[in-house]
Amino acid sequence: MFSPAGLVLGIIAKNQIRQTGEDGDGLATAAIVVSAVWLALSVIAVIAFFALFATVVTHLPTNTGIPNGNTGVGLGALLLR
Repeated sequence: MFSPAGLVLGIIAKNQIRQTGEDGDGLATAAIVVSAVWLALSVIAVIAFFALFATVVTHLPTNTGIPNGNTGVGLGALLLR
């Protein structure tokens, strides 16, 4: 959830460090790397979740044995008895 923010802030920090010559280049690089890895793993996890969900749904049995109320007799036939 916070990895896009960490990635953007890490890039902003790298640019600021490059312009001003301040310390913290390694920390900004670490923020970019950790955020990028976490973001990539999150995307992979979401894709895997939906793939697993689709696989489970497609392999569910279509006939569960639960009656659906269809007795084969229409309402008209019941009323005409």
